[in-house]
Amino acid sequence: MSAYAFNYIVTIHNKQDLIESVMVGLINNCGENSTIYPVLDGCTDNTEKIIDSLIEKNKNISIKKIYAPDVHEIKSINLALKQIPQEGKVLNIILQDDVILSDKNVEENLAKIYDNLGFENVGTLGFRHGTSLILDHRKKEVRETDLIESCFGTGMSSTVLAPYHLVERMVSIRSPECISSYVLENVGYLDEALAPYTWDNHDLSIRCLQKNLRNFVFALPFISDVQWGGMRENPHPELDRVQNRNKQYLYKKHFGFLVEFKKTKRYLEVRLAQPFLLPTISIDGSFVTMDMAKNYSLKRSQILNSKWKEFYIDVIRKRLRNLLYFSLRVRNLFK
Repeated sequence: MSAYAFNYIVTIHNKQDLIESVMVGLINNCGENSTIYPVLDGCTDNTEKIIDSLIEKNKNISIKKIYAPDVHEIKSINLALKQIPQEGKVLNIILQDDVILSDKNVEENLAKIYDNLGFENVGTLGFRHGTSLILDHRKKEVRETDLIESCFGTGMSSTVLAPYHLVERMVSIRSPECISSYVLENVGYLDEALAPYTWDNHDLSIRCLQKNLRNFVFALPFISDVQWGGMRENPHPELDRVQNRNKQYLYKKHFGFLVEFKKTKRYLEVRLAQPFLLPTISIDGSFVTMDMAKNYSLKRSQILNSKWKEFYIDVIRKRLRNLLYFSLRVRNLFK
């Protein structure tokens, strides 16, 4: 039996067409010390009936339903984490209802990661993408840089993390992700001031840095089609407003730490960190193919040609503008 207990927490809101595939991905990974917690967050469709059927068919698997009153992502995750026992070495694998775990060695590989890097050294461990943070003093908000995304992600970055590789970043971002019981005990839960969603990963990761923990991204195989979830053609109408509010909130909350952290050696180490592969990781060779690079490139093309195109063009413009300003400052130094 593993030295770790594994909790699979999946937040669900009306996903009757997809939830069986999501749940089967979790069931296929469950060991002797694992429990699946479907968090039914205001579901009004047939999702719960499908889950009940799966519970009946898989009586050898521990599946325990949790109910949330339609409170959305951050509060529903906190609600589950606070209800679930966290004694000992517990790894909480959190995912949304549009993510299907493809790998069959999730628990084995997570145990190896925490054993190698240190259970009490790892802060957040995201399976989708990671970034560093800088302060935008003009807008008084935090901003992302050094973005890297797992090759199983949506196609949002030009820097791609190869299958089963790890990389350190200031911030790791779900979905999926893993938060240990050690982090919950010593750093705390998600900040509900950021509810209903977005930038809570950034906040928790910064708080982990404040406790001298290290945050990583792990390219765990999963499936999450662009059309299934948050990167859909018609983003949530409140998304921009909530994101801007949360970025400004984090600017105020973590201003002092981010200013001081930028002066440290650790800041440079994290900004320059390169991907690595633990030699003990169990690799499914079917995911380590040239097709993965082609698939990611295709997803990136779809993203850039969707309604998100304007967002990415704006990011490119900002980066080119910053590069221009930097070159002008350098030129002025030599006048």
